[in-house]
Amino acid sequence: MDLKEDRIDEVNVDEIQEILDYQFHSRSLPIRALTRFQYAKEKRDKLEECDDQLLLATLGDAILKAALTDIFFESGYEDSDQVTKAREKIEKKKPLARRAKDLGIGKHIVLGIGEKKQEVQEEERVLAETLEALIAAIYLDSDFGKTKNIVAGLFKDRLADMQKKRRFENK
Repeated sequence: MDLKEDRIDEVNVDEIQEILDYQFHSRSLPIRALTRFQYAKEKRDKLEECDDQLLLATLGDAILKAALTDIFFESGYEDSDQVTKAREKIEKKKPLARRAKDLGIGKHIVLGIGEKKQEVQEEERVLAETLEALIAAIYLDSDFGKTKNIVAGLFKDRLADMQKKRRFENK
């Protein structure tokens, strides 16, 4: 594992844009979304400015919930219990982390020194938080409709499987 001191300049925004199928207007947003708190803290301790993903992950969690709720509502789910159960199959840490891992997001995460040594970039919590932060970055860079479309694209296979299962169960 490369423990090079500064990875933030190496963030490949073009590759992240390709993974997400979204072109950022502000390239600082995906960089912030990929930057872990520990890395940013180490920079700030050296009196260097550095934003981290914490607030974006919180916002991304809320945006993801709203986008999935809207997607399920538009798909004909008729009560809140159905929507909540369906949404949880995507938004919980494990499925969210699995999707982030499948997309290859882990290799793009900017980690603090201790996190690099512990190789946390493939931990479920880290992957899930980073994907949520990237969803928030898209939202801040565009709007809710565009973000919802990106979310639908990121989870299209899972959403299609869920819809097929739902149709089968309703027969």
